[in-house]
Amino acid sequence: MRIHNENAEGRSLSTRLLGLSVAALTTVAAFLVAAPGAHAAPDTISADDEFSTAINPVANHNNKVTLTKYLANAAGTAATGSSLDARPGSTPGQGVVFKLQEITPSGTHTPGEMSAHPLGTNYDAVSGKTWYGVTDVNGQIINRNSDGEAGAHHDIGIWMKEPSGGTLPGNADEWAKWAKGTNPTGVGVTNPIANAQDSDVVPLESNGMHYYELSEVAHPDNLSRYSVAEATIFSLPYMTSGLMTDGGGQHRVTGYIHHLHIFPKNVSNQQISKTISEYDGHSYTPGNDIAQVGKDVTWKITQSINTGTAQPNNNNVYWSHVHDTAVTGEYLKVVDRVSSALEVDPTVSGNVTVEFVYTDASNSEQTHALGPDDVNVDSSYTTTAPKSLDNSRNMFASDGQSKFLIVHFKHASASYLTGLTGTVNNPHFVITVKSKISANGASDASQPGRLANSVATDTDNDDTSGQNAGQADASMPSAGFQFAKVDTHGHGLAGAEFALQKNDGSGDFLLADGTFGSGTAANPKVTATSNAQGVVTFTGIVLPVGVSRNQGEFKLIETQAPHNYQQAASAFDTVDFGNIVSQPSAAAAILANPAGLRADINSLNFGRFEATNIDSNIKDADNNHITKGMMNWADGEAGAPISLPLTGGKGIVLLLVVGLAIMGGVLVVRNRKSASVGRHI
Repeated sequence: MRIHNENAEGRSLSTRLLGLSVAALTTVAAFLVAAPGAHAAPDTISADDEFSTAINPVANHNNKVTLTKYLANAAGTAATGSSLDARPGSTPGQGVVFKLQEITPSGTHTPGEMSAHPLGTNYDAVSGKTWYGVTDVNGQIINRNSDGEAGAHHDIGIWMKEPSGGTLPGNADEWAKWAKGTNPTGVGVTNPIANAQDSDVVPLESNGMHYYELSEVAHPDNLSRYSVAEATIFSLPYMTSGLMTDGGGQHRVTGYIHHLHIFPKNVSNQQISKTISEYDGHSYTPGNDIAQVGKDVTWKITQSINTGTAQPNNNNVYWSHVHDTAVTGEYLKVVDRVSSALEVDPTVSGNVTVEFVYTDASNSEQTHALGPDDVNVDSSYTTTAPKSLDNSRNMFASDGQSKFLIVHFKHASASYLTGLTGTVNNPHFVITVKSKISANGASDASQPGRLANSVATDTDNDDTSGQNAGQADASMPSAGFQFAKVDTHGHGLAGAEFALQKNDGSGDFLLADGTFGSGTAANPKVTATSNAQGVVTFTGIVLPVGVSRNQGEFKLIETQAPHNYQQAASAFDTVDFGNIVSQPSAAAAILANPAGLRADINSLNFGRFEATNIDSNIKDADNNHITKGMMNWADGEAGAPISLPLTGGKGIVLLLVVGLAIMGGVLVVRNRKSASVGRHI
């Protein structure tokens, strides 16, 4: 599992709570319940919020809740429930299960006395008014059949009424099967619930004030290092005041949001975190910056140090241990996996730095660059998977292409850390890694449409799980796509190289700077090579924006086949980034594609090379099975398609010449035979 971080900063939830207004208990419209997931902001109301001064939505419409799950290290995010409070560029959480339940005050309690801490405090559930949903690839769950529409289908990412009968699913995977209509058969489910049906897509209420409890039910194994999002209670419609721009300009309004947008987030329960601090020479700006080949990215790794009483076998690094002169061995190992999408040279001064940061007695932050008596940056920097401190396991699986930057923390006789005196508050290590985006694709099988970088840690205070002490990711939007490369049995093939060509039959390759040509050392072709598991991931593609959709269309061509396998000589249509390039700006493209800047993989047609039985173990870095793939036939294997040599290459010219010669020979022979027959008649 990995922790994702989009570099967001968050205040504590308690400082953002908006209380319930109960000035006029006889007027239900005066009630306002806000939640940790939905916070007030003075001037962010948009048309998407379906705002009005009336308590009821417009005719034939229902109230709606759109939930977007973000992954970060901080709890909560500023949100009034407006769509304008989204965090474009943030990493969405996929496969997380939420429960939405209408509630009413119990007994003589008022709405202001209802609390979700613990759940059920001073309120009762309304019978038949419970919905469940599983977040989709965008991290979202939405209401359907709410605006006079009809015919919505059950699926991931849609609020559906609570299953009736049977035993509720026990984990996120089983909930996903229910949402997609596959009967759950998980461990311990002896009386599985019925599949979700289209009739289960039931909208929320269309009149009056209602109250809801929102809680996280389950999340997939790959998010196991996230604590559960804090439960919340809110009113719908949501009463608020703010600035809104319409045909008459911007003005302050007070009324009701009928389409509430909520952004629950996690709280990291480990000591390691990772962020992007700089991009292309400036501070990284989520929602505006797109990772592209040739640009510089600076990654910041933060390892917190616990100042409390040391506890054994809990994966934590303690200041009392770090400061202890009796500790002589390596107590912390940090491994940064640098995929083929990134280039890092640790031998260049300043590319990799390690600092110790703390707050002293005067509350001033102190920073000290650590030297070889406290830390050692391993300059070997190879593709060999690094071992844990006790050599019992690999800290990362090797993909055959990624390199591993290893930082060892240990004491020497002249250690700065053991000699430090005085007050030490909030101590932590900060590792800064400077990199450049390459044109070689991402070997780590990271999520398509994002550039990612992962770090893992191990300590001498391990628990007994046999897992890394911590693991974290940081990522940013980047144009790309992903598929599997397999043999005819669906098993992954390593070493197949692919490139993109202009979609005009010229055979010109897409180059690092976004132009087309044959490529040079300074401006190479954009490529991606299948990793050890058979995953091909393009990333960092330079695309224009504000242009026609067809300028985002490319051909995909295999430029090198796996060893002992036949190469597919023809190019495949179409790698379609039309949904990216047609946006008016980079910011608009990010906003319109919250999961990442992904090509429409359904437009890519491999024809006879299309893989239909991809091994279930071929997965992306977040453990999702990859279902789109291309297969190769082994040398001499029967059934391989016969295809022309590479489009635009000399091979096709030679083949055409030979073919014309053969055809000419056949015609000559045929004419001679015809003449001979004629003479005998």
